[in-house]
Amino acid sequence: MQNQFLLFEGFDANNTAGLWVTDGTAPGTHELTGINGANPGGLSPRYITVFDGKILFSGFNANGAVGLWVTDGTAVGTHELTGISGANSNGLFSTVNPDFTAFDGQVLFSGVNANGVKGLWMTNGTAAGTHEITGISGANLAGVNPSVMTVFGDEVLFFGSDESGSQGLWVTDGTSVGTHELIGISGSHLAVFNDQALFESKDANGNLNLWVTDGTVVGTHELTGISGANSGGLFSNVGNPDPDFTIYNGKVLFNGLNASGVFGLWVTDGTAVGTHEITGISGAYSNGLSPRNMTIVNNKVVFIGGDANGQFDLWVTDGTAAGTHQLTSGGLWPSIEGNANFASFNGHVFFNPTKDFGLWVTDGTSAGTHELTGISGAYPGFLNPLFLTAFTSGGTTTDQISPYIFDNTVFDQTSDTAPLVPWFYFFSIGATFLTAGDYSAASASYPGPGSPQTMGLIAPTTFDFGSPAFTSFSNLEAAYPFGTYTVTAVGNQISSTSSVSYQANYFTSAVPFVTNYSSLNGFNPANDFTVHYNSFAPDAHVTTGFTFLTIWNATTHQVVFQDDFQSSSSTTALIPANTLSPNTNYTFELDFSDRLVVGSSTQGFDMRTDGSFTTGPIVQTNHAPLIDKAHSIIAATINELPNVTGSLALDIANGAIAFTDADLGDRPTASVVHQTVTYQDSLGHVFRCSTINCLISRRLFCLCQIRPTVTTARSTGATRSQTTHLIS
Repeated sequence: MQNQFLLFEGFDANNTAGLWVTDGTAPGTHELTGINGANPGGLSPRYITVFDGKILFSGFNANGAVGLWVTDGTAVGTHELTGISGANSNGLFSTVNPDFTAFDGQVLFSGVNANGVKGLWMTNGTAAGTHEITGISGANLAGVNPSVMTVFGDEVLFFGSDESGSQGLWVTDGTSVGTHELIGISGSHLAVFNDQALFESKDANGNLNLWVTDGTVVGTHELTGISGANSGGLFSNVGNPDPDFTIYNGKVLFNGLNASGVFGLWVTDGTAVGTHEITGISGAYSNGLSPRNMTIVNNKVVFIGGDANGQFDLWVTDGTAAGTHQLTSGGLWPSIEGNANFASFNGHVFFNPTKDFGLWVTDGTSAGTHELTGISGAYPGFLNPLFLTAFTSGGTTTDQISPYIFDNTVFDQTSDTAPLVPWFYFFSIGATFLTAGDYSAASASYPGPGSPQTMGLIAPTTFDFGSPAFTSFSNLEAAYPFGTYTVTAVGNQISSTSSVSYQANYFTSAVPFVTNYSSLNGFNPANDFTVHYNSFAPDAHVTTGFTFLTIWNATTHQVVFQDDFQSSSSTTALIPANTLSPNTNYTFELDFSDRLVVGSSTQGFDMRTDGSFTTGPIVQTNHAPLIDKAHSIIAATINELPNVTGSLALDIANGAIAFTDADLGDRPTASVVHQTVTYQDSLGHVFRCSTINCLISRRLFCLCQIRPTVTTARSTGATRSQTTHLIS
């Protein structure tokens, strides 16, 4: 069955730091005792990280070394990964923050090798699958020493040491060849937003300010001229507090220093013009609100902030001054300094005030904020939960879900030229899996106001939710802002959780359109038809791009034609003869889909054009259709019908088989392929008979003998002994 819980480091009755677990209640909170190989003085599990259904952390082993550990949330399932090739004998991590970063189904981290070099490592959660990424060009001899690793599209940004020992901004794809220094500037606190990453770094004057990068040298620069920013830097050089970049409702909130030297709540859209302080917040400390540990819950952001009395308590904001207010009083944090820790879990945020070092919970309201008291086994007055991390587990499964999100811009085509203005926009969230029946329900949580969202099973192995249509892209962005989209699927005995990090839009600039649109209307569906359309160039940031063409019956809404996953350079699609019916209304969709694939997750950015058309009647022809002669053996005898001015003949020329009638005035054409007789008349009616015996009668109709009984469809002429035997 599914289990959801929080893991954290906590202190037990013996004042020993161990691995704890909670389901969000006091009775459901306890230490995992009896962990094999843990240090008697405390495991001290830190930097707890979830990836691909596993939990990694650093901890002290029996020898006092800090190593790499893995757990499933039970004492029995917790152990150190020993025997890692190339690891330092005194501990893979020493006392360094390993900076675990989930990426492409594995975890990158900073580790210490046998020579004491601090390098870039990778693990899949096993000892055998843990290794240093060696041979990185341009790295310092003492190690590249990566820090602040942040996933950026299909790469990871980090700050590292080059050959000269200077810190710079680096990029990696998880290989030595794909790891290199981007630009020689140091910094910290990276946060991905839109198609760029924000970070703090020193400018030429030595002031810490707000910088952005798009992953290129040219695209890395300081945001200068920010109104209201401190002349000595938007981020103080004294104490250097974490700006705590937090993506919320399509913008980024952070802690910044204004012209008066006061730390306040700021917001940015990634541009200098769009960066400003949220002023006029009622009840804030005159020396600065100093927001810290900003965490999203129920479409609000809770944080630690200073009140009018200079005490630091729990606050909440919706990104406006009017929507920012204090939740608690009395100073839950006597000092702003220290290791405060917040984590979202089941619609609540769990945190650890330094006033009593207990485990607290909030739903973003004053009434819903309280301490979990009476926790058994905790050290009196000092549980001090740190590294709080949410995890969802279930029965063992290899059917890990693959989540996706799609951002869609839709146009409407009515002529042979490309439409100019979008028709509407919509958003979709979903997940696929391998085996039908493994999962029966799924939901998605995300930063928008509709979270959490239940998803329906639209196919045996696909969950999906599609939003309503939006008339503007800004309205769609408000409902589905940038951030982490987490999908959880649940079955009878198993569950699976996986996330998509949605940080930017990567649409192609091309609008799809059918260039021979007018020819679709009225075309003869008895013939092949080639649809022509434009090609497109995928955005430079995506993994790949595909073209899709789909046609539906406008009345039944059934798909009748699909040409999927074609190259972005393709420009044609062939609709085979007799795929569509005559005199019928159809709708089509031509889709240019940019795809960003990271690990098992997919982000789609689709430019889509819809249109409609109506086929014409079938124009009667009297020629032999081509068949697959290599797979067909046909023998036939034909007896003439009455009132025949010409004679019927069986023609087997050049692989073509047909019944032909010299007099088109009284008789249509019947074509035979394998055991199927396809009959068409001058009015455009089509009949198919897949039988061994077929009788062709006068004028419009085909008689098919399925059993000894002969069924006749409105024949106007008498028939005598006539049978065509088809053997194939």
